[in-house]
Formats: sequence, C-alpha cells, structure tokens
Amino acid sequence: MDERSQSYSTWDCKYHVVFASKYRTKRLYGDARRELGDLLHTFARQKGCEIREGHLMPDHVHMLISIPPKYSVSSIVGFLKGKTATYVVSAIFRSCRWMRLGRLVSIMEVMDTSAMLPSHHGAT
Repeated sequence: MDERSQSYSTWDCKYHVVFASKYRTKRLYGDARRELGDLLHTFARQKGCEIREGHLMPDHVHMLISIPPKYSVSSIVGFLKGKTATYVVSAIFRSCRWMRLGRLVSIMEVMDTSAMLPSHHGAT
C-alpha cells in the first residue's frame, strides 16, 4: 500500500476514472493523443495528484489516479478535462490561419479570391 501523509494523517486514495468526448466521437488520435498523456501527467502533478496508470483510447480516457483527500474527485477531473480541452482546441488551430486574435475569421478573408477569379483585363 502506497500511503502518503499530510500533517496528521496518512492516506491512499486511488480512483478509476473514465471520461469520454461528447457523443463518444473519436477525437483523440495522432499527435494530439501522444502529447495528451504527458499533459495529463503534468497537470495532475500541479494539483499534487499522480496518475498511476492510464490508457488513451480514440473516444475515451481511462486513468487510475491518486488524489489527495483535500481535493474532490470532480474538481480534479474537471481541472484535467478543462486544461486538456483548451490544449486540443489550440493544437487544432495552431497550424490553421483561421484563428486570429482569439476569433474565427471568415473563410473568404483567408482565401485570396483574386487568384481564383479570371482576369478580364486584356483577355485574349
């Protein structure tokens, strides 16, 4: 038993947590999936938690996580889901020119429409 201690108590609180994307769409794949494992461990350490075991599936996440008794399970899972969701959204738009100043701009502004339209100046 891996007990940890606080000032006047020892504890060993492990939880099996499973969370999924909305409608279980398969969103965890490719590079984002590889980086999410490291991110989950980093964010868990920020709150004094430790992910003992975890599996990232394309549509859900399994974790065996050790959470100190001063935090509720829902607050830690909400923190992890919120931080990773922010990362996933920024990773999607990182390589995309559509994200400017935190707003999604129209497609017509991004595309150069003058290159697509035939020129009527001096047509032969």
